[in-house]
Amino acid sequence: MFKSIKNIQGEEWQTFSKREKIAEFTHTMQDTNNAFRMIVIKKPKFKSEVQFLT
Repeated sequence: MFKSIKNIQGEEWQTFSKREKIAEFTHTMQDTNNAFRMIVIKKPKFKSEVQFLT
């Protein structure tokens, strides 16, 4: 699933709000007939968050 998120191309992202972008894809799992609609929201990191996480 994380590989699918990283493979989202630039043109697939849509503006969701002033600072956020949104994209979606269909995720399936092995040994099941079920599929899931995955919605991903991309937010910029604030400088204070980066300092806190490092």
